[in-house]
Order: sequence, then structure tokens, then C-alpha cells
Amino acid sequence: MSDFDFEQYWQTKLAKNIEAKVSKEIAKEVLEGSDVLSDKTSKEEILEWSNKALEKLEKVVSQDDLQEIMVNCACHYPKADLQVYKEMLEDTSSIDLVISEMAKKFELFLTEVLNLDEKYIKLIHEQKMGFAGERTENNTIIATKIPKSAYVKDYFDSDDPNERRAL
Repeated sequence: MSDFDFEQYWQTKLAKNIEAKVSKEIAKEVLEGSDVLSDKTSKEEILEWSNKALEKLEKVVSQDDLQEIMVNCACHYPKADLQVYKEMLEDTSSIDLVISEMAKKFELFLTEVLNLDEKYIKLIHEQKMGFAGERTENNTIIATKIPKSAYVKDYFDSDDPNERRAL
């Protein structure tokens, strides 16, 4: 069973980005109360805390700095991992091999980190989600992000498009 908690992971990422742009003291002030947040916290509580944190941050940084901090908190594929795939592509000239290796790594993430059942993994594959992406006929790769880790099951268990967008 994985103990990965996306909410705590994201809070840590936010703290590091505020520290890098402003200071450790400001990060501590902005993140006050975040230690009780987790994937088990209601969406409403997380939203309320997030709004208050952003209000605090807006008072001490410029709009450009705020935007940079938040963009840096987005889910990006690690550059070190991309370098491995870039080298693989250079060595083999096979984009199909690179896609296959990325898909294997994504599969491990789904099973070992998110601890998803086969049902959800199948749904993710059917929707062509994941960082390996889908190769189209014109050799474009489209990568569709999965829903927030804590809500993957809720997303696929819902038929309501509005509810799915909120996840």
C-alpha cells in the first residue's frame, strides 16, 4: 500500500517555490495550517485554505512572482527523466521505444505509487492518459494528464461531467 499523499507533496512543492522566490519566513507564514491537509481533507477545506494562502502570498509578491511560483508548482515531468529518454532516442532513433519505456514507467507509478486497481488502470489506458502520451497518425504525441491522484477513482466512478471537471 502506497502512502503517497498528493496534497502534502504539493504543499512541499509550494513551500520550496516560495522559499526560492521570497524567503523561508514568508513560506512558513503562507503555509500556516497546511500541515493538517492531506488527500483525505475535503475539497472544500483545501479550496478554502488555498484561497487564504494565495491572499497572503499576493500581499507580499508581485503578480509576476506569484505567477512564477504557481507555474513552478504545476506537475511537470522531471527534466532528469526526460534527459534519459532524450538519450534513448538519440541512441536508438526509435520514438516507439521511448514511448514504450515511458508507458512502463507510468504503469509502475499507477500500480506502486497510486496503488490503483486494474479497473482504473484500464480506464486510464482507454482514455489514453499518462505521460507517455498517444502517438497520432501525423506523429504528434498527445499526453493527457490523469486527474489529481487522490481523485482518480472518483473521476472514473462519476458520470457527471461537471463533477469530473471539479476533480
